[in-house]
This record gives sequence, structure tokens and C-alpha cells, in this order.
Amino acid sequence: MIGAMKSKSGLLIPNAAMWIAVLSAAIVFTFGLPTQSRAQSGTKAQNNGGNKALLDAVIAGDANRVKALIAESADVNAKNDSGLTLLMLAIFQDHSKCAQALIEAHADVNAMERRGGNTALMTAAKKGNADIVKALIAAKVDVNAKDNQGWTAIMKTQDASIIRILKAADADVNAKNHLGLTALMYAKDLGLTDTLIAVGADVNAKDNNGGTALLGAALAENADRIKVLIAAGAHVNAKDNTGWPPLRRQPKKAAWNASRNSSLLAQVPL
Repeated sequence: MIGAMKSKSGLLIPNAAMWIAVLSAAIVFTFGLPTQSRAQSGTKAQNNGGNKALLDAVIAGDANRVKALIAESADVNAKNDSGLTLLMLAIFQDHSKCAQALIEAHADVNAMERRGGNTALMTAAKKGNADIVKALIAAKVDVNAKDNQGWTAIMKTQDASIIRILKAADADVNAKNHLGLTALMYAKDLGLTDTLIAVGADVNAKDNNGGTALLGAALAENADRIKVLIAAGAHVNAKDNTGWPPLRRQPKKAAWNASRNSSLLAQVPL
């Protein structure tokens, strides 16, 4: 029973029960309810443990474990120490089933890694994983997102089928990076060149220095690519910022093999 006794002087002296009640109230006021605090702390610790377990499962490529941990509320948007999301890691390591599970669990498909600004789509495009590219597009990924240097997914892939998939999803085939370079300017493979032209790449686009895809092909001594670009309407007399047209740059390159390309040059109205 909570109460107090009277001393000989008439003062009220709290008994033991009263002291316990007062101390309990002070503890609750200062620290909150102990049971609630422990529950919150335990939940946080459990979630942190679940995130670490999910990271380990993704790295191991254990899709069943990934799904089980997601069901236990592990954070699908957790990142490793380098700022890579679990989805990026799964794609980078070719663990497609893990990536699919993360996408289906509504992982942030547009998250960007901390250092370079890469996205899951850029990783999938560069790896040539068409199925994951399609899954990301279905999940409303931004197909025109740029990394810290202005590169988009369509600029990073070396797979013609992925170029077509991205273009069908409204990717900008003529997007430029920080140097003003387009996917066509970077394409060295004839198959990629043909595909990019077929889906609308501008053969006469210019970079920040006024260079074109044809100029790049000329400097690389790539006669086959020069033919493809000219056939697609590349301007052979277009000038870069130095005033040189693409095919007139050939003699300036010491390693240029004039005899090998003389027949080509004879066909071009310079």
C-alpha cells in the first residue's frame, strides 16, 4: 500500500511503496517506458542484421535466401560501403534471379551509386543483360538517366539488342556526355554502328570540339566504318573547331595508311 507515516514531529515520511512509485515515475519520465525502448532497440538491431544477411545472400547469389529475407522486412534499398545498392551488386555479379527478386520487391531502380552516379540500368546495359534491362524498364526505370559524366545506359552498352530495347522504351539515342560525345561516336563495332543508325542516331552530331562520328572513324583508320557513315549521310566536308573536315585529317596522322584508303578517298568529294 502506497502511503506515508507521521514522525513524532508531525512530518510525513514516505513508506517503501511510495518511494518505489516515485522512482518508477522518475525513470519513465527521464528514459521512457523501458519495455518500449527495448522493443524499438531490438527491432533496429534485427533490421540491421537482416540487411547484412541480405547483402551476403545477394553476393552469394542465393535467390531463395534473398526472397526469405525480403519477406522478413530486410531493406531492399540498403547499400554497401561503396554506395552500391543490392540491386546493382546482383546485376554486376550476374545474379539475375536475385536482381529479379529485388525488382519485384520494389527496390529503387533509379538509385545512383555515390561515386560515379551509375544506376542499375547502366550496369545491366554494360553487362549485356537484356532480361534485366527489360525488367527494369517494366519497373519504370529512367532510361535517360545520366551518371556524373553524362553517360546514359544506351551509351554504355555494346549489345545491339539492348540498344533496340532501350530505344523502344524512348531512350535518347543522341544523348551526349560531358564531352558532347554520343553513343554513335563511341561505337567501334560495325554492328553497333548499323544498329544506332537504324534507330535514329544522328550521323552528323558534333561533340564539344566540333568532331563527328566520321572524324572519329577517320582518325581510327576504320575504312569500313567510314563507308557505313558516308552511306548513312555523314557530311564529308563538315569541319571541326580547328577547321579540318574529317577525311582531310587523315594525312595529319603519321600512322595513316594512304595506300589502303586511297580507293576510298577517291570516291569522296572533298
